[in-house]
Amino acid sequence: MGGVRVAALALAVLAVTACGKQEEPSVNPLLVRVDGSDVYQSDMDAAWSRTFSEVDALYADDAMEERLLKSLVASRVMAHKAEATMSAEQKQEFEAVVKAWREEQLVKRYLSEHVTPQPVSNEMVESYYNKHPEMFGGGERRLYEVLTIQGTTNEETRDKAVSLLGNAAAQKEWQKYARENSSADLIVHYARARADANTGDKALLAKLKTLSAGKTSAMSLAGGEATVLRVNAVEIIAPRPLIEVRDDIRRRLAPVNLKAAVKEAMDTALVGADVEYFDSKN
Repeated sequence: MGGVRVAALALAVLAVTACGKQEEPSVNPLLVRVDGSDVYQSDMDAAWSRTFSEVDALYADDAMEERLLKSLVASRVMAHKAEATMSAEQKQEFEAVVKAWREEQLVKRYLSEHVTPQPVSNEMVESYYNKHPEMFGGGERRLYEVLTIQGTTNEETRDKAVSLLGNAAAQKEWQKYARENSSADLIVHYARARADANTGDKALLAKLKTLSAGKTSAMSLAGGEATVLRVNAVEIIAPRPLIEVRDDIRRRLAPVNLKAAVKEAMDTALVGADVEYFDSKN
């Protein structure tokens, strides 16, 4: 930086000369004292880094540095005034926040020096692709049909529903069976659908996954409905070609590798550390 630093260094040189000593000027000269609190060049440099970009530095002048120094002075005054109005409890809470922030910054520094994530290799990409085909449009798709009878909170209706749907597994044509056994006071609903990894009803999908082709589920009486499912076919869907999803997989795996590297750094840091846990309940 220019004006402020040059002026500060000049004052330091003059002070040394006046004393007749040939010492080097301070590398971190005092710039201003605010209510007994010192503001050094290092404070100015830190504020500059936080406030301006490298491009701004190209156009820095004495006026810009003077404004920044005045801003630092005003900040120090406001900080003192804020602290003066805080209760002991508020100061304690504030110090806890500052301590946590300081520790967080030190941890970031440590990790930046000790964490080297493993590059995502072609083998890792291919392994992930083969293990999770459903994430790329592949996997299994089940074609199924379902019989439902509503209003089974009534005991008589429930008994009839249980009897009707209990015989469904032996029936080949469920749609015909539903039509022939429906009445005004007991309607057997029939539906046909398909389900895959993108099906929103995860409970339904989980139940269907337990059934192979031609198998019927156990009867459910949940929610006042009697329901049975039957899987008619299981289709294997090919995922999108690996070449189309390779970059996507790399993006998915990069954070996983980073997390593993961070854990390794944590484990390494704990080796030899003196750690003693206390039971806060006692």
